Amino acid sequence: MMYSSFFFFVFQGLLVNMMLESRRLVPVVVAFVDRLLSCQKHCWLGECLLQKFDEHLLPKVKMDYKLVYCFPIFDRIAENQTIPPRGLLEVLTNFMIFLVEKHGPDTGMKSWSQGSRALGICRTMLMRHHSSRLFIRLSRLLAFTCLYFPDLEVRDNSRYSAAFDKIYFSFLLHPSGLLMIY
Repeated sequence: MMYSSFFFFVFQGLLVNMMLESRRLVPVVVAFVDRLLSCQKHCWLGECLLQKFDEHLLPKVKMDYKLVYCFPIFDRIAENQTIPPRGLLEVLTNFMIFLVEKHGPDTGMKSWSQGSRALGICRTMLMRHHSSRLFIRLSRLLAFTCLYFPDLEVRDNSRYSAAFDKIYFSFLLHPSGLLMIY
């Protein structure tokens, strides 16, 4: 099986190192993973790559402004239901902390475009993963974000469908949800 082969193991490590060293290659890797995921015969291979990225790329990413280059691969990880969202939520939380430390709430919208993209990945996780563990961690991240960006509205009616409303309300009604924080 190719997944357990030495070649595949080396190839995974090579892709992780390439994305860490040259973040401009991330869109190329994302396109490669997308092609694997769109092929019925190779879909499992794309999922295995995403799992390895979750295990090996996320712990090694550097918290800086260039992290947004990795957001397309983070989106693919968030979309995959077989990958637990814990590692990705930790990276996004650390990134939001980085933005607050570097800019703070006084700088307004200068860094918020990056924060908005991070919340977009959180939205993807919320749509794909229906775990109470996700709700707990995501509620902490959203509460932290609302604390430092008070003009943030967590729910954007223009972007979400009725399916999201159902998930959103179950999130709010969950014992660890936002209503318990406020």
